[in-house]
Amino acid sequence: MSTLRPKIALSFALAALGLAGTAHALPSIQDYWRISCTGEPVSEKTLAKAQAKSDSGAGKLAYACQLSAMESKRHEAAMVKFAEGGSKGAAPVVNRNGSMAVVKQVAAQLEAQTKQKKDPKNMYYLGLALALQGDDWAVNKFDEVARGDSDYAGDAELGMAEFYFDKKGAAASVDQYKKVLKQKNKFNNAYARYKMAWINYAFGAQGKNRAQQKSAITQLASLSASLKKAKGPEASLARVLKDDILALCVDYGDQADAQRILQSVGAAPL
Repeated sequence: MSTLRPKIALSFALAALGLAGTAHALPSIQDYWRISCTGEPVSEKTLAKAQAKSDSGAGKLAYACQLSAMESKRHEAAMVKFAEGGSKGAAPVVNRNGSMAVVKQVAAQLEAQTKQKKDPKNMYYLGLALALQGDDWAVNKFDEVARGDSDYAGDAELGMAEFYFDKKGAAASVDQYKKVLKQKNKFNNAYARYKMAWINYAFGAQGKNRAQQKSAITQLASLSASLKKAKGPEASLARVLKDDILALCVDYGDQADAQRILQSVGAAPL
C-alpha cells in the first residue's frame, strides 16, 4: 500500500471533514482492505501465492488485495522516477484496472451465492467487494452481518465504518468507529483507534487546535508502541503507522515536541 502520505495542510483537513471523495490523504477503505488482508510486505512471490489460493470468493478478494498493493508499489516506483526527472509529462496515475476487475468478478460471484444461501462470511466479503466499488448496497450487506452473531459481525461493523468514512466524511463515521472500539477483536479495535486518531488530527487541523493535533499524534504513537510484537494484519498496520506518524509530525511542524511525544509512549524516535 501507499506509505508516506502527503503533508496534510489546513485545506486537506477541511476537505476531510466534508463529503466523500475529498479526503484522499486520509486512510481509505482501500487502505483498510490492503492492511487487513496483507500480513506481509507484498512481493511477486506473495502475489503468486495469493493467486494460487484464489478459488473461493474470499480467496479471490485476497488475491485482488495483493494485486492492488502491487499496483501501488509500481505506482510509487513510477512516482520516484518522475520526481527524479526520469519521466516527462504529467505525473503517473495509479492503475487499479487489474485489481478492480477481480473485485467486480468477486462481487458477481458472491451475489449469486448469497441469493442461494445467506452465509455471513460471503455476505461480509460481498459487502467489502461492493464497498471497494463505492456501491451503496455495501451498507445493507454489512448491516445484515453486523446484526447477527457470527464471527464476521465485528468485521462488518468496521467495514461499515470505513464505508461511511469514505462516502460521508470523517464526522459521519465517528459513532460507527466507537462501536468498533468496544470489540475484543484486536485488529478491528486497533484499526478503529488508528482511524479515530486520524479523524482527531483532522479536526484539530481544521480548528487550528495544536493541542488536539498533538493528542492525535500521541494516540498513534501509543498504538504503534503496543504493536511492536504484532503479527499478521496487525503487523501490517504497525508498518503503516510508522510512516503515518512521521507524516503527521512533519505536518505538526515541531520536531522536538514530536520526539518527546514518541518517547513518552515508548515508540521509536524519528
